[in-house]
Amino acid sequence: MNIKEAKKIIISLSKPEKMPGFAYGLPAWECKTGGKLAKVPGSVCFGCYAMKGNYTRFPAIRESQYKDSSP
Repeated sequence: MNIKEAKKIIISLSKPEKMPGFAYGLPAWECKTGGKLAKVPGSVCFGCYAMKGNYTRFPAIRESQYKDSSP
């Protein structure tokens, strides 16, 4: 991997509040485990804002998560 390729990955990382480290943004509605955990009180996915229509208000975010980032 060269620096240009690495930067494409690094730029796409986020720092979610509830998580201990960095994360790669994947569409919440595609996550099988998160879909189950969103219903479990106390879990990291409980009350998921993405599953509550947040991306309906911010369609650019949803579109970017499906954007092909392959080199």
